[in-house]
Amino acid sequence: MVFRWDECNCLGTCGKAVHYLWDWRDDWGSSWTYGSHNTAGEGGSSYIWMNGNRRINAEVKNNFDTNQCSFYQGTTYHATEPIVMIWEAESPNTGDDMTLFANYQNSENVRAQVAEIQIYDSSLSKYDRRSLECGLAEKWGISDVSAKCEASPPLTQSEMLETMYEDDDGWLLLLAYNHLATDESIFTSGKPPQSPTEGNSHVWLNDLGLTANDVESVRFYCKTSKHNRVVHFSVNNDWIKSVVTTGSASGNSESYWTSGNTKFGDHTAYIPDEANYFSTTDLLSWPFYKGYYYHWSIGGLDTYEGNRWECDDMVGRNSLGDTTHQIWFKKKRVLTAAEWNAQYGSTIFNTNSGYLDDIAFFEAVTANNIKLTVETLNVYGTLNWGVYIDGVLDNPADDPAYREYSQTYENQAIGDTSGYAYGNGALGTYSGAAIGGKGEWAMIKYSTPQTFTGLKMTPRNGDHTEQYVKSFTLEFS
Repeated sequence: MVFRWDECNCLGTCGKAVHYLWDWRDDWGSSWTYGSHNTAGEGGSSYIWMNGNRRINAEVKNNFDTNQCSFYQGTTYHATEPIVMIWEAESPNTGDDMTLFANYQNSENVRAQVAEIQIYDSSLSKYDRRSLECGLAEKWGISDVSAKCEASPPLTQSEMLETMYEDDDGWLLLLAYNHLATDESIFTSGKPPQSPTEGNSHVWLNDLGLTANDVESVRFYCKTSKHNRVVHFSVNNDWIKSVVTTGSASGNSESYWTSGNTKFGDHTAYIPDEANYFSTTDLLSWPFYKGYYYHWSIGGLDTYEGNRWECDDMVGRNSLGDTTHQIWFKKKRVLTAAEWNAQYGSTIFNTNSGYLDDIAFFEAVTANNIKLTVETLNVYGTLNWGVYIDGVLDNPADDPAYREYSQTYENQAIGDTSGYAYGNGALGTYSGAAIGGKGEWAMIKYSTPQTFTGLKMTPRNGDHTEQYVKSFTLEFS
């Protein structure tokens, strides 16, 4: 809501008024509802705008017998400027009406004009509230609020990720530039665009605290007023997943664009299939194009032409069209144990002479337990092993609480360090878990769900490194 001051109310003097509806605190996300002397609605502060109490109160300070009629917002008095107020119900409200600025103490009432009201049917995030507050402040010329907006701290990585624009198919918007041919502005980096058709900013995965391992696929879209063709495709090779981490196109290759791409239904362009050149600068400056004909450029800097905005065409600085460019990514979904087992339970995995160390060896899965079953072996099925949890190696102790085996040689107990320690399967421990032949299994167990991403394995330690598992299957539970 934008609350405008009323010119001359207080005994013929031009007034300021007092309200307690919005209080600037250090936390941008806080919203405080106040009324007359820190109450709102009937029933006191414990009934703030809930259970049918729909009065949002404000008061005129010191009644009308003085010239103290003034709006009050936090520590800022407003004389000739509007005020932005945002408040939120503490619980869903079922009342049929709502009274704004009602105060039944001392016949005090707010004298003001309401310039604008916006109503939302869901809670606003911290980012949304900040954007709304600052947008209205700019629109209505509220100088002190605008100054606070300009000085506001940047969003944290988790805040940016939480507030990213997501379409109905789960694609998250990394980049959106809707550029007019006459616009001289270039880039705004480190800020997630909030609209694919109105945004003009971009972020990369490292801005969000993500890595290439979090990416399932990357999607590219562009159109221009110069023609009717549309570029709209996705790719999911390992290189493109790494590129959206920083935006750098180092190591680029034509095949990353022309092979293995997936076209969307509205794709009608010549690129990427006809791309025969590429830049290694970044994803903005000609990462794929057909020379002299069909380009992708988001303000790419040309020595002679300046910044060029191109979509499946080649245009000079003086013949630019209005362009829309978007880059999206789909976050890799973590499978449940049942989903993983259904898709990969029959997959046979191999070691390199008993050695394996891969942080992302299989598709991420959330489960409590991981079971490794021997398929083939060399001499004897012996191993030392650990697991990657959220990309971090974990090596649980040799203890029945954390490890279990279908059998061990001579039935030696897990964690027994006497003799050849046949029940010790942790990485770096002597000998290794000697679990036998095909069909025997080893398990690492957790009491709470974990996100498994990979494995590390070695042959039997000591003098018998020829004893190792050659191939195996996995199962989660």
